[in-house]
Amino acid sequence: MLETPVLERLQALAREGEGGILEVGSYIGGSTIALASGHMGRRQHAVIDCGGSYPDQPHLPSDDIIRDWQTNVSVFGVSDHVWMFEGWSTDSRVFREAIAHTGSIGLFFFDGDGRCAEQFDVFARYMRPGCVIVLDDYWVDPQFGQEKASIVKEWVDRMTLAGVLGAGELVGGTWFTTLRRKIDFTHYRKEEGFAWMMPAPEMSDGIVRLFEDGKPLAHAQVSHADIREIGEGRYSHWDYPTGPRVLFSTSDNTDPNTNGRRYEIRASHEISTSISTTNASPFAHVIG
Repeated sequence: MLETPVLERLQALAREGEGGILEVGSYIGGSTIALASGHMGRRQHAVIDCGGSYPDQPHLPSDDIIRDWQTNVSVFGVSDHVWMFEGWSTDSRVFREAIAHTGSIGLFFFDGDGRCAEQFDVFARYMRPGCVIVLDDYWVDPQFGQEKASIVKEWVDRMTLAGVLGAGELVGGTWFTTLRRKIDFTHYRKEEGFAWMMPAPEMSDGIVRLFEDGKPLAHAQVSHADIREIGEGRYSHWDYPTGPRVLFSTSDNTDPNTNGRRYEIRASHEISTSISTTNASPFAHVIG
């Protein structure tokens, strides 16, 4: 649940800034209401959320997140100023539709599973210079667990040290910063054993091959168990619920995030995707 000072800051940023607004994970609408009431249709605004339910949420439980989001943005009179794209943010169909709506992103809000690096793999290329970046759960009360916050903080600290993100500010548990310079954001998600995961073309785009420093890895479309247990360059192109991915291992089972090598996906029809490693407040009663 976002605190009132965070909602007030979001409203001000939406009112003053330029470029599209993209939210990934608005839950049942608090951030959406704050942002949309700031720009009131002056900016293109999209939300991506996979929906579902959260009946055990300690403050504002929901049996149907998308339904409750729609109800709340309607009650607050901003439903005409924002568009919902239901699905996973890493699903190419979903994020392409959202980006077609927002255009160049001037404000990016993320309140999902904490995996900022994966989100920036997808969205950094669409961000304007100086894009405002808002990441929830940079800090969480220890009684609610620290796992998500530790992921967010580690990534923010690393990107700030690298000069990619500007000096930020913590408001409540939410981190506000800006994009200082663009890089090829690279992050391969650890899966299990020797296996790592990376975004991939749609399954219909043809047979996919994976290259390490320009050399094809020899063991394609092998079992996921062999990738995890043996590794050594084994990989598979697979359609996961969150979108198409390549589950892979490096040739020597090292970490692809730190081994300095370049991994490239090529589809059979020659289209190529490269990923390189180098106190009274109007919001006092807002839902979400």
